[in-house]
Amino acid sequence: MPISPVLEGQTTYPFVRLNEAARRVEARGVDVIDFGTGDPREATDPLIRQALVDGVRERMGYPLAQGLPELREAIADWTRRRFDV
Repeated sequence: MPISPVLEGQTTYPFVRLNEAARRVEARGVDVIDFGTGDPREATDPLIRQALVDGVRERMGYPLAQGLPELREAIADWTRRRFDV
């Protein structure tokens, strides 16, 4: 089955390359501070988790407002230019 040229042209995900480079540097004995993808190593504090749960319970759905006309126009202009629609 043929593969899409778009997919064939895809390179390795940048964070994979970054992690590989960091591991190579660590293997040389360098202490690396990882500011990569932001995956936490420690569990989130229970107070923060509860605040998130409470916040979700209080706010449901999307606002009824259509947004600022200037912003909507800017988004429409960008979409027109970017996707020719």
